[in-house]
Amino acid sequence: MKVSLHHVAVLGRKPERSTRFYVDKLGFELVWRGASQDNEATPQYDFRLPEDDVLLSLQFYPRCQRGQKGAGFFGSLVLGLPERDWNKI
Repeated sequence: MKVSLHHVAVLGRKPERSTRFYVDKLGFELVWRGASQDNEATPQYDFRLPEDDVLLSLQFYPRCQRGQKGAGFFGSLVLGLPERDWNKI
């Protein structure tokens, strides 16, 4: 049985910095930019690896503080990249 994921949601503070990282460094494609469905005042950017259907959805809250470990927190997200792209990081 194959288990698949539709998207991973991440909160961020700096849209331009995040876009440069995911697009320029990791090779993601920016596929959508607009307002979050949860809060129309919140910018949301959706990224996708070119050869995959899984989305990384970032919602930006510029004034939020850095996250602290606790309920609802995860400490890392592991992404698989083709070996040819490792030298970009």
